[in-house]
Amino acid sequence: MTKKLKVYLLIVLAAICAACVFAGCRVGRPGREELLAGYKGQVTYYSNGGFFNKSTTITVRDVYFRNDPNMEGYNVNGVPFFDVTGTTTSLYVEREGYDLLGWYVPEVYTDGVHAGQTRYTYTYEDNAKVEHTVDVFPILDENGRQVTDKQYDRPLFARENVDEQIEEKDVRVVPSDIRITSDRLIADDDKLIVCARWVPSLKVIYKLVCEEGKTYYDASGNEYSNGSTLRQDEFGSGNVSSPSARAPIVLNGATFVRSYLDEDMQTVVGPINRPEGDEPEAPVVYAHYIDGDGWTIIDNDSSKVSSMFSGLTKATNKYYVIEDVDCSTRTLSLSSAFDTARATIVGNGHRLYNLNFGVAGGNVATQGMSYSIFGNIDDSFSLSNLKLENINISIRARGNISLYAVAHSIGNAKITGLEISGYRQSDDAEETAAITAKVTMPEANYVINAQNGNRDTWLFGGTTNDSEFLAGLTGIKITGVTTLTIEN
Repeated sequence: MTKKLKVYLLIVLAAICAACVFAGCRVGRPGREELLAGYKGQVTYYSNGGFFNKSTTITVRDVYFRNDPNMEGYNVNGVPFFDVTGTTTSLYVEREGYDLLGWYVPEVYTDGVHAGQTRYTYTYEDNAKVEHTVDVFPILDENGRQVTDKQYDRPLFARENVDEQIEEKDVRVVPSDIRITSDRLIADDDKLIVCARWVPSLKVIYKLVCEEGKTYYDASGNEYSNGSTLRQDEFGSGNVSSPSARAPIVLNGATFVRSYLDEDMQTVVGPINRPEGDEPEAPVVYAHYIDGDGWTIIDNDSSKVSSMFSGLTKATNKYYVIEDVDCSTRTLSLSSAFDTARATIVGNGHRLYNLNFGVAGGNVATQGMSYSIFGNIDDSFSLSNLKLENINISIRARGNISLYAVAHSIGNAKITGLEISGYRQSDDAEETAAITAKVTMPEANYVINAQNGNRDTWLFGGTTNDSEFLAGLTGIKITGVTTLTIEN
């Protein structure tokens, strides 16, 4: 069952006060036992300066728990502690300028006549406007029962050996280091005191990292440039904030890449621990954007690599690689002679490795067709600083086909820094082949550009041989073994 079913919130304390007989205070709480018949555990919440429900200044609340065997989810050991921290109930607390860390068991006196008792404090100003915080204690009558105020029937306090009455709403409870969570069960006849621990409110500041000199605008027309503050978010309750879970600001003409904890973009943002100190400095998150709308960011997700190779024919497609990616769990689609690569790929020096390519639609090649990774590379195609490691091509053909492992043709495309090599899993491991291709076909058929054992023109089409082609195109470098095997 839900907490809402388990918890009967807020016995209206005013109803208990109907029998008021004293002008300023009264002894005991007559009739309370009868009024609360059927309720078992009781938790008293001290908000320690916070407010309940925004609409009231009452800073102490009792919540009574009914552990009903007839309710769904009944637990003989009690019901979960009701953590009043959010806005999902009418009991949430807030304090302007502060974040709630949580609810804690109060500190108790360890020695003296008050040993084992809850520690309460009271803060006041003297005639010189100097602030003092002192310990206070519940006022007891001659029978040892708590003296309560007339209006709310709440305990009254005083400094030791001082004749005064301090209302409960004006006192604070000193929290210990023991936090109470829903793991704590409220059992029958349990009377638990908890107190709020507050820390000064923190903001997480998001700063823009982009190309110097560029200016972008959000949907409201606000202008941003490199170093601008994009937004400030509440750090939130608790000791950890998770900025990565928040949606990035959309900037016209720019694409969000990733957030970092440093301006040099070396440490990817993750959960941020609350800084220490009474007035901690606000954490800063550096949000990296690149120029242009519509970039696809390739992170460590092989499905995005698969989409990239499938989307090479669209000139509007742009891919920006920010991580090395192991693609061993996917089969990527080869291009055909009818496919022309026009997309843009920025590799940023990252590696796509363990690349397995096959023919789309069941991996059966059509007779007379020609296949490759990039297809025909158009003059508009652009690729920079990308490493492909351990390429494996596997084709089943029903008849004669052509295979040009890398591309059918390359015109005046802008290719700088495409490196194809073997993959080494560790320093001690043997390096794999750069490109390994295997074509399975009927005995009477053959790979057209590799007839009679010729293996010199199967990497690139439209050339005399692969070596001459690579010598004339400095933007592509292949190191390691390249092997084509044809099996019948």
